Amino acid sequence: MPLRPPRPRLRACAAGLCVVGAAALVVAGETTVWAHDTLLSTPGFVAALEPLPADPAAKEQIEDQVERQLADAADRLPGAVRRRVAEAAPAVVDSAAFRWAWKAALRTTHAELVGILRDDASFVDLKPGGLDITVHVAVERLGEEAGLPGALVSALPAELDLSFTLLRKPALHRAEQVVGVTDTLSGVLFPAAAGLGVAGLLLARRRVRALAVELGAVAVAVGAVRLVIALALSTAPPRPAVADVAVDGLTRPLAGGLVTVLAVSAVASGVVVAAGVAWSRHGGGAVRRLGAR
Repeated sequence: MPLRPPRPRLRACAAGLCVVGAAALVVAGETTVWAHDTLLSTPGFVAALEPLPADPAAKEQIEDQVERQLADAADRLPGAVRRRVAEAAPAVVDSAAFRWAWKAALRTTHAELVGILRDDASFVDLKPGGLDITVHVAVERLGEEAGLPGALVSALPAELDLSFTLLRKPALHRAEQVVGVTDTLSGVLFPAAAGLGVAGLLLARRRVRALAVELGAVAVAVGAVRLVIALALSTAPPRPAVADVAVDGLTRPLAGGLVTVLAVSAVASGVVVAAGVAWSRHGGGAVRRLGAR
């Protein structure tokens, strides 16, 4: 069997490398979009973590801390008041006062987070656990909205200060690496991906098939990264901490974006394949008949 000439073989290899590079850059580009819209954007950060207290695992820990503070304040109060502390904790976390304080704390914490992600020296000032969030809840509003006994409200300070580790240091280091890529290459990745994709098409001998392969490669690459994220999140401890729930909330927009790219690429690849088959059956046959005449 005769060997293929080296030039077409090199051309096919170059086209394949362009396809792989374009798929990798699409994944990197989607990650930088997520970093810009979620990690570095205050509205995106707040939107991702605002529902966190409603998560059963995080809510349980928040309620435990609220209950401890209420119990400490009620230690010298009548037994009837102390017995209502356990019932009051869920009402506190569900109150509008707590939700407002949680959003305000997220905005403050995000400003600190951005400083950490863009300045290595800020890691030195962190607590051993990582980045903490402190929620200051006005007790007077809680008394009205959560139905706290008047005697308990009088015994409490003006604010409940609830502090949790929001992001651990390993997660912060990974986020810092992503932000570093975002700051350096955010405006380059998608044009570079498009350039490699076009180069792959120009190098390919059968361009319709090459386009389908490119779109399929993007779908495969994005799907693989989405699977890795899902596996990483599935290794959470049996009783997740607030920090575990926060990582899940922050990565959910990235996972959703990857799924969207996966779906669009897979559908587009299928459409290109179907169009190519239809052309080969009908259009190609018509061309051959015209040529025969």
